[in-house]
Amino acid sequence: MTTGNIEQKFLDLGSTDSSIRRNAVELLSGYSSPQVISHITSVLRDPNKGVQQAALDALVNIGGEAVVKSVVPLVRDNMPSIRNMAIEI
Repeated sequence: MTTGNIEQKFLDLGSTDSSIRRNAVELLSGYSSPQVISHITSVLRDPNKGVQQAALDALVNIGGEAVVKSVVPLVRDNMPSIRNMAIEI
């Protein structure tokens, strides 16, 4: 995927269609740049459970120190579901 395509997927994460958001997360999961990790981490708060699960799976698959750093603050989140996802990652 080119940089332009990655930027388009970042835009797709804001779509009103949950299937487009989920697809964007799945396509971005093959990249481990800090920018991609940051965008995927933000999707953990998506209102759609399928999109949240795709983000969780993507972050687990990417793994590494950058992912850990991005989710550590979420361990203290006010929402139990966000805390649980951060702990799972």
